[in-house]
Amino acid sequence: MDTNMSSNGDALINQEEPTSSIWGQIVGVFTAPSKAFEDYIKKPNIWVPLLICIAVVSVSAILTAEYESMIQYEIMKNSTVIPAEQIEQMRIDAQNPNAVKSGLFGMIFGILPPLLVGLIAWGIGSFIFGGKAKFKIIWGSTMMAGMIIMLGVILKIPLVIIKESALVSIGPAALFPDLGITSLAGIVMMYFDVFMIWAIVVMGLGFSKALGFTTGKGMATSIISNVGLIGCLITLQMVGMKFAGVETTWF
Repeated sequence: MDTNMSSNGDALINQEEPTSSIWGQIVGVFTAPSKAFEDYIKKPNIWVPLLICIAVVSVSAILTAEYESMIQYEIMKNSTVIPAEQIEQMRIDAQNPNAVKSGLFGMIFGILPPLLVGLIAWGIGSFIFGGKAKFKIIWGSTMMAGMIIMLGVILKIPLVIIKESALVSIGPAALFPDLGITSLAGIVMMYFDVFMIWAIVVMGLGFSKALGFTTGKGMATSIISNVGLIGCLITLQMVGMKFAGVETTWF
């Protein structure tokens, strides 16, 4: 009897809870992120979230190319250094966007941001906070949390088409429609919409699981990585407009 009880006890101890599939993990990112990341780090899958990011961003770039191009034209038409002929050509090109070019740009932006965020997070988590994880797992965790951002991208496509403008935000920027597209505050709020903030929080949970440290350190890693990269992008935008002779404002 004792032998049977011991065997049953060992069986219960050794029995592990089954790991969900990658699709179950993606759903779990929205519903139970901690459990989803626990399952993900046991068997990380890079390709599925990567292909989803590429597909969603590429399709969005193609469908909204005209409106995105018109935003660039609206910014540059007030330039004091770009010749009028070149600005007029920008307007013509914006009305006839190249689908292949838009798709390729979308593919790049589907890969590059999560790769850079993952690289920054891996460096901070490993060398500053003392966590331990392979870069593959950190990059994968970044893309898994990025599924939340992809949902935002999908939801914005019909809104952009209906409004006939790329200036669509599901976040604080929607509360301040008078902020210009050349204002620092407006650009910051466009980046940090509801889905980006949500993804940063979930990403923090993922990093804490992947790197094996506290949730606080995971959140810090996520915030520093994402805010750092977005800060660099915004700085490049503002500097680029300055060099193009476009007047920028704080608000």
